[in-house]
Amino acid sequence: MKIFRTKLFFVFLAGLFLLAACGKSENTNQKTNVSNQTANSNPNANLTNDDAEEFSKIVNLPVMPEEVAWRETNRENQKKLIAVLKFSAADAQTVVAQAEKRRPAASSEVDAENWFPPELVAQSQQSGDAAIKGSAYAADDFLLEPYKNGKMTRIDGTNYFVLELTDKLDEPKS
Repeated sequence: MKIFRTKLFFVFLAGLFLLAACGKSENTNQKTNVSNQTANSNPNANLTNDDAEEFSKIVNLPVMPEEVAWRETNRENQKKLIAVLKFSAADAQTVVAQAEKRRPAASSEVDAENWFPPELVAQSQQSGDAAIKGSAYAADDFLLEPYKNGKMTRIDGTNYFVLELTDKLDEPKS
C-alpha cells in the first residue's frame, strides 16, 4: 500500500509539471509569431537586386552602368541604399568629372559586404581589414526622392563605384 501511494504521488507530480509547462505555450507562441511577423514585414529588405532598369527608377543615373547590384534597407526610421556600380573606363571618367564639379575627391574606405562582386571581396581580403580603399565624391547627381544625402566611392584601381544613399540629411560615414 505504501508503494502504491508513492507511485500515485509521483504520477500526480508528473501530471502537474506537464500541465504547468503547457499552460504558457500559447503566450510564448504568440510572442514568437509577433517577432516573426516583424522580421518578415519586408521580406525583400536584405535581398540583393541586379536589375539596372529597376535601379534607374530609384536613383538618377547620369550614365548607365555595365553592372549594378544593390540593397535597400529600412532600419531605425532610416532608409538606406548601398549599390555597387561598374562603368566602362570612359563612363567612369565621365562620372568622376561630374562629381568633382560638386566636391573634390577625398580618401575613403568602404566596408566590403558579402554580396559585393568577387573582385571587390577579394580586394578587401588582401588588405586584411575587410575595407576597400577608394576616393569619395558627392553623390548629388544620383539623388532621387526619398534619398537626400550620400556619397559615391570609386574603388582604387577599378571602374567600380560604391554608392551609399540615405534619406537623412546628415552625411553617411566615410
